[in-house]
Amino acid sequence: MGSMVKTAVGDFLITSMRLTTTPFSKLITTIISNSLNLHTQQLLPLFLISTLTSSLIITLFGYISNFLGGAAFNPATTLAFYAAGFTRTTLLFLSIRFIAQSVGAVAAVKTILYIAPKNLIIKAPSLEVDIHIGAIVEGLSYIGGKFTGPSMNPANAYGWAYVQNWDHKWELYYVYWVGPLIGATLAGKVYAFMFVNSTPSLLKKKKKKKKVKKA
Repeated sequence: MGSMVKTAVGDFLITSMRLTTTPFSKLITTIISNSLNLHTQQLLPLFLISTLTSSLIITLFGYISNFLGGAAFNPATTLAFYAAGFTRTTLLFLSIRFIAQSVGAVAAVKTILYIAPKNLIIKAPSLEVDIHIGAIVEGLSYIGGKFTGPSMNPANAYGWAYVQNWDHKWELYYVYWVGPLIGATLAGKVYAFMFVNSTPSLLKKKKKKKKVKKA
């Protein structure tokens, strides 16, 4: 029970911290590019700075996640690891983690709206097509972004929906939860089938080859 509470608290903390920093990635990129006297037309240097900034933030939160005992800020990745067999837990505990991550997202959105300049706030997920089409294109987030306001993180979508009083709508859960979670489950199962489940057989083949050589 104690470990469950610790993990849930960790999920809340890292979700709130990670999503709060999202708008400021753009600010950091702008500060660095201005200090280097780069112009908006110089796309490659700006792209490299933005990529490096995002990579450093992700790496930092990777360390924070490990410090918090494997906490995660995305229900989809949490479910993907479960589907791939990397975590041994129950569906009840997964549900508790999803709730903790969603509450953390709400805290993050409220913090962003309170402290972040308006020009840094990224557009919240919004459904602008039929919900069935939205559920499909959400799985292809970068392609369908203009239709759904791309969000591969269900907790992030819930945070914005809660603040916008959209959290009671069925469309929210159908498009931004069902779609990504099904995709995450399939991804985890495919990974387990292609890599995890094949590993023991590969090891056995290597051992057999060593035995043949010795003989």
